[in-house]
Amino acid sequence: METIKNYLDALFLKLPDTYEVRNAKKDLLALSEDKYEQLMNEGMAEHEAVGRVISDFGSLDEIAADLGLEKMADGSFRTPGAKENYSAAEEKRKAKDEDEVHYDNKYVGAIMDVFWPTVTCIYLIWSFLSFNWGFTWIIWPVAAVVKKIIENIWGEE
Repeated sequence: METIKNYLDALFLKLPDTYEVRNAKKDLLALSEDKYEQLMNEGMAEHEAVGRVISDFGSLDEIAADLGLEKMADGSFRTPGAKENYSAAEEKRKAKDEDEVHYDNKYVGAIMDVFWPTVTCIYLIWSFLSFNWGFTWIIWPVAAVVKKIIENIWGEE
């Protein structure tokens, strides 16, 4: 029985995690369990019953079509309305890439990759050692100014 559940998990892996898909998976599991029990009661061996249940499944394309999902070029599936969400995510990614500053000097680039985590560590260490939280916040505006100066001197957008 675990084999059938694992098969269903693998079968539904490429489908989006939506309410309809979860319900269809649950329904198919229940139908498969019923079919498995029926075959076992008819005297079929366990491995034969599992094989028969799995072979009786339709293809993933048929299941997806029944759920109203569209097959993508990469073999994955999506809901018909998901195209707009994908476009918005793609636009966000492009906007983020356009905002990034690139550095010709690899050492400056390496330093700037860890700039904010380093500033955070310095802030926390300084604050915990001095217990002067009311003053140590000043590191944030100073760090922002320093970052902008470095970007203006060595960075290229």
